[in-house]
Amino acid sequence: MVLSSRLSLASSLIPKGRTIRDIGADHGLLSLFLAERGQKVYAVENKEGPFRNLLSSLKENPTSLVTPLFQDGRKTLPKDVSGAILLGRGGRTIEAILSAAKEKLERLSFVLIEPQSDFSLPISFLLHSGFVNDGGCYVFERRYYPLLSFRKGKERTYSKAEYQFGPYPLSSHDRLLREYLDKEIESLSRLSEKARQTKGEALSLLLAAKAYRRK
Repeated sequence: MVLSSRLSLASSLIPKGRTIRDIGADHGLLSLFLAERGQKVYAVENKEGPFRNLLSSLKENPTSLVTPLFQDGRKTLPKDVSGAILLGRGGRTIEAILSAAKEKLERLSFVLIEPQSDFSLPISFLLHSGFVNDGGCYVFERRYYPLLSFRKGKERTYSKAEYQFGPYPLSSHDRLLREYLDKEIESLSRLSEKARQTKGEALSLLLAAKAYRRK
């Protein structure tokens, strides 16, 4: 299975040997790739069109390792699942799925998210739920957004910038994150003084992120 550069990057962040729940699997390309390397996957879609696309992909690439499920991502979690993937959706939606399944989340050891808006919502939720951000980077496809992996770990105190942009890309000085910060700062700096006053908190957060140093 040949993946796009974005999905290939996502696959590199998924631990091998884990049974995965791919929430919002779309055409199932990532699920099929994981199956090719021997992983069991529950591919979930809750809309008829995407689910038909998923079934079509599985018909063309039959495998017993991918189980298609037509259901809400917050529904039952099979007992053998130890990781979840939530790609290609808004941060508010990802946070809603995670928070609605908080009891099930405690059974997971790994979560991969790709919030394309409202980054801070799923990032802060996971950091408050016993997970640490152990990998990932920023991606650019028409817009900048993070692709971040989380694993169970020891909680600590985080800064506002870490909750907003993710601890790992900040500490690793991710190139695309810094590019995004520069563009956002430049955009705000072009506003009138009166307009900038209403964006003061956002600008302070961007500047704090750019000057980030792990304590």
